[in-house]
Amino acid sequence: MFDIETIFAESPPFSVTLEISRRETELDIIPHWFSEDNFCNFYIFQAGKELGTIICADINEWEWLTEPELQWLAQLIGNEIDWHYL
Repeated sequence: MFDIETIFAESPPFSVTLEISRRETELDIIPHWFSEDNFCNFYIFQAGKELGTIICADINEWEWLTEPELQWLAQLIGNEIDWHYL
């Protein structure tokens, strides 16, 4: 079990907006850094509902931890996460 206050203090949540099928969709992103490994899980929420967790598997390559059939969406979200940190 993770302490949500500690996660928020280490790296605050942020939002990204995606355009899918000409509709804008806002997603809330909660990063959870594992400082000893310099690794991060990104928890994805839409309208308060958890959609899943994505990770950066390789440079500019993103994937879901549990939804491999939606790789295109993980890549789209991951690209927005990259832009957020630039």
